[in-house]
Amino acid sequence: SLAILPVMALYVIFSRQLIRGITSGAVK
Repeated sequence: SLAILPVMALYVIFSRQLIRGITSGAVK
């Protein structure tokens, strides 16, 4: 359904930011 598209987009963006934060934290 169309209603799930914005939710999926937010999930992708959030997970990407989360992974970036984890990797940057692991490097330090």
